[in-house]
Amino acid sequence: MKLTAVHISLAICMLICLATTAFAQQDKFVGTWRGSYTLNGMVVSTEVIYMADGTFSAMQTSGNGYASRITGTYSFPSPGMIHYVNQDWTPKELHLPATEDDQYEFLSPTTFRSKPLLPGIPWMTSEKVQ
Repeated sequence: MKLTAVHISLAICMLICLATTAFAQQDKFVGTWRGSYTLNGMVVSTEVIYMADGTFSAMQTSGNGYASRITGTYSFPSPGMIHYVNQDWTPKELHLPATEDDQYEFLSPTTFRSKPLLPGIPWMTSEKVQ
């Protein structure tokens, strides 16, 4: 099949549009977000810092004082989905999947809710604090 300049131009335009959409999604997330959810009757508070370079740092604290910290990268494989790669965490005894995919939707410019695709994890609403 012979590629014409029109085909090549269309392919380049599609790639630019996809990259622009991913950057626009990422730009909304950059900053510090706080939220909480209830799991098995226990309130879990979270703070996640999303950096412009595609990295994140998350801290979770449960009602009984248990705390965990996770760092890694994030990306947007499709609209309404965020993909996390967990690179480091403490405590090390924590059994985390290497990756996690969450559904998300913005309720306002400073509020979004998300839900991991993992079974049994509830929706969490987060608010931007910085």
